[in-house]
Amino acid sequence: MDIQKIRPLTIVNKTSKKCAHQYTSFKESISISNYINLHDDQIETISLCNEDENHATNQAQDITSSNTQFSMLKPLQLTSNPNILSPNITLLSPNPNTSDLDILSLSPDIIPLSSKSKPKKKQMTTVLSDNSDNKTTFWPNSTIKSLLAYLSDNMLLYRMNKNKFYLRATMHLGKGKTEEQVSSKLQRLITKYMDESSNKTEQDRSLKSNKKRRLNENEIHYIKSMDIITESKKVKVETRKKHFDLEKEKFEYEREKEKERFKFERKKWEYEKQMEKEKIDLEKYKYKLELEYRLQLELKTKELELKYKHN
Repeated sequence: MDIQKIRPLTIVNKTSKKCAHQYTSFKESISISNYINLHDDQIETISLCNEDENHATNQAQDITSSNTQFSMLKPLQLTSNPNILSPNITLLSPNPNTSDLDILSLSPDIIPLSSKSKPKKKQMTTVLSDNSDNKTTFWPNSTIKSLLAYLSDNMLLYRMNKNKFYLRATMHLGKGKTEEQVSSKLQRLITKYMDESSNKTEQDRSLKSNKKRRLNENEIHYIKSMDIITESKKVKVETRKKHFDLEKEKFEYEREKEKERFKFERKKWEYEKQMEKEKIDLEKYKYKLELEYRLQLELKTKELELKYKHN
């Protein structure tokens, strides 16, 4: 808010009545919008000062004692204590030797038009990456994708030997990043992945965290990458489980088939053994019959021979 053509109020006593006439021609633009918000009663008081300049001059000349100073500023409730004065109006010195520049310098809120000062521009600081280890390190999305892929493929090596894991990660990225930067970035990625995983298992906690802040593009990309890695790991586990189940079913089928074949072979062997035994028994019976037949035949022939001899 700019207030044009406001004459500053002067303190007048018995020894300095000429000050009121000395500063009646002082007209200057005042810019106080950057620091002070005027109250309604203060705005009314200043508007009263703008309506009639002669009335303010006559009021100042009629003041005869220091007890009646600033009677027209009663709505502002000013006192002689500078600590509780309103910042909108500055008490002026009654010394007639005081110059205009000294009067302006009494209040830091009064800025003349002659000083063409421009407001300073705010320094804009650009953060290269929200996930960066420091403000000078830039991690593009392609490098983060490469690190995530390496992390998903070498999690076993990370659990077994972390130093070797970080060294291979640095070699995997190639030139441009030191081992400390790569290890720090991987630690941040792993920590963030663990936090996101724990938040997913606790739905209430994840809802509260999502309400507190909005995710930027890098965080959304990171979470999606972690979800893809998690889903790929789940798919790998499921495929391995299915493969194991198929191998188990195949083994069970082969085992049952082998049992059936063994049973069949055993029955066949028992049948052949039985047939062999029956064949042997048959041969024995045949041999026995032949033997008995021969004995009977010989016995009869001998009887006949004896019979013919005696006759």
